[in-house]
Amino acid sequence: MIRTRRVLACVPGWGRVCAASISLAVVTLLAPARVHAQGPAQPPPLPMAVDLKKVAVGAWAEYDMAVGKMPPMRARMALVGKADGTNTLEMIMQGGMLAMSGGKLAMQTVVDANQDSKEPVKKVVMQIGDHDPMEMPVDSRQQSQFHRPDPKTLIKKETITVAAGKFKTEHYRDKTPNGDPFDFWVSAEVPPFGLVKAESKPKHPDATQQALRFELTGLGKDAKSVVTKPPKPFSQTEMIGQLMGGSKGQNGLVPLQSPPPAAPAPAKK
Repeated sequence: MIRTRRVLACVPGWGRVCAASISLAVVTLLAPARVHAQGPAQPPPLPMAVDLKKVAVGAWAEYDMAVGKMPPMRARMALVGKADGTNTLEMIMQGGMLAMSGGKLAMQTVVDANQDSKEPVKKVVMQIGDHDPMEMPVDSRQQSQFHRPDPKTLIKKETITVAAGKFKTEHYRDKTPNGDPFDFWVSAEVPPFGLVKAESKPKHPDATQQALRFELTGLGKDAKSVVTKPPKPFSQTEMIGQLMGGSKGQNGLVPLQSPPPAAPAPAKK
């Protein structure tokens, strides 16, 4: 479930702080897009530690989230629907660099109710700010998510304290493709996914591989789906425009800021 992915290339004029930084955080939990994925920067997926058959629709868990030196964000993961042998999960992210794209991003994922399915992901929809939602491509990497924890990676059972309180957890440790440790603590008492805490500390952080941290801050039972409109077909151009702060105009997506004026021509001698 946790997968850090660089979805967009840096945009001229933004330097090292770019659209990729936004997408790095956006896809950390649900990894919805496959555009320009950077495999070496991906930690292993975080298996689902809760049996969704026992989770009531509306259950949510909220987290403080930090990625590298980016401004802090808040993420809410919820189970918002059950129907026809599937479960509908939704992650809402707010704050940080998402402010320039409407301040909120919603990821909705429809998964097979059979958590032992080899291809659990049936549909992924992304909604940026108040723009219309888009259905995202589903690839094999996303299918590696939403699986039960691998018993071989269990470190020990621990009772830990986070912002939301004290929890009895199972501590797992995996490795990123670069060999860096990736730790997560899960509990069946924390629906819908079981995540209590997660952290990854790269030995050599750079623009594509940064420290990652999630910490549980609250739980609830009244989540409602944010994505309510039928999704449009995926458009990479439109997605990039929305992430970069595009707004809806008469002719579609338009930038919030005009491009800088061209440099004046040199004076004739």
